[in-house]
Amino acid sequence: MKWYIDALDPRSGRAFASYRDDDLQDMEHLDAAQGTYFLEPPAFDPVQVSRSIAFSATRYQFQAGLFDGEGELPFDELDDVVEFIRRSYLRRGGGSGGGPEPGGSPEPLPRPTEGGGETAAPAGQDPLINLREIVKQFGTQQGDIRRGAAQRVGFIDTEPKGSSAFAKRRLGRGALVLALEQIAVFQLSGDFESSTRQRSRLLRLFQAIVSAGLAEEVYAAAAGEIAIEHWLTQQFNRLKPFGLHWPLSGRPDTSKIMPGLILAFLATGVDDIELWPEVVHELFYEPDPWRWFGWHFSQREDDPVGLLAELAVPAELADDYKAQADAPMSVGQFLFSFLAAPQLAMEKSGKISDLAIEVALFASACLVLPSVQSRLPEHSVYRRETNNRAELVAFEAEKWLRGNMPQKIFSKEAEALLTKRDQMAVVRP
Repeated sequence: MKWYIDALDPRSGRAFASYRDDDLQDMEHLDAAQGTYFLEPPAFDPVQVSRSIAFSATRYQFQAGLFDGEGELPFDELDDVVEFIRRSYLRRGGGSGGGPEPGGSPEPLPRPTEGGGETAAPAGQDPLINLREIVKQFGTQQGDIRRGAAQRVGFIDTEPKGSSAFAKRRLGRGALVLALEQIAVFQLSGDFESSTRQRSRLLRLFQAIVSAGLAEEVYAAAAGEIAIEHWLTQQFNRLKPFGLHWPLSGRPDTSKIMPGLILAFLATGVDDIELWPEVVHELFYEPDPWRWFGWHFSQREDDPVGLLAELAVPAELADDYKAQADAPMSVGQFLFSFLAAPQLAMEKSGKISDLAIEVALFASACLVLPSVQSRLPEHSVYRRETNNRAELVAFEAEKWLRGNMPQKIFSKEAEALLTKRDQMAVVRP
């Protein structure tokens, strides 16, 4: 006998599992199970129930059993079932979910280049080195695990491995990618409700960036990136967000303020053009313009999950991580999917997607930000305080991400059910 799933609703994260033979379709032995348990989020603690409840659940939204190409998928331990159900729930975005309204250009967006920008690489170890190894092992070890078995992931240590200086640099790159994505999907046309929602999305992302002390890191990631500068010019020509202040004709070194314009657009959007004389002055004539943003706009984020649900995810990540092909995807749903199946960050070439890990790190930073803010004083313009804030956020974000990675690797048959789109299970008639 082994553990089998009697009924499953992966979207709600609820399931019934029994210790029995492979007999779900054997009508003569339906009562032969030696124990049936019910699982549900958030804790997924098994609760013993009657097996008849599981059969009743299949009359509604629950599917009957879990099958791969060989039949019912077995599990050696009940704890394996718990981990599989938890991961399948995360893979579906932690619920029915939704996502930001679609829009923007289908053209690929520019990305910050590795080692780009105008600042030297920070000292210490890059946190992506160890995170890449975790992703790689999820992609390569499943072939060595027999069907029905699971291997505990003993190599994941929840303590951060990267230096705080390097970690906050990665957070800045992830934040920049998401900032560019929100600009790309911003639409001028739309009703009042849609416009308000878009404006809120921009401002909340901006407040998260500056409240985490990452404005300087976003600025550094974009500085000197010619492709980003050209793309931004095209977007601002489309959106015309700055009234008479755009284009910035006659201004010296316009390219130098492009990184600041990204943050300024998030903070003010299209409508608040009255702020722009002061914004432009700060960008051109202050030595550290990013400090101005933190001083004037920093605000505590009380609903980080809601923020991640509003943010549009880069198209290349949505293509890889969507659980349903026709569903929209938010950054929050991407993060859940990343935690459910880290191997999705492996490209077909075998290379690990740094973009996926950087966005996941920044999303994690948004989730830990309220806790960090509760331990720190109000935001100031002093560089030392901002750096300390950013390093603490980076430390907690990496710790949270590592601590929420999957605890077990399953066989390739089981992992395929978790990763393949629109294929939670093959249900036999």
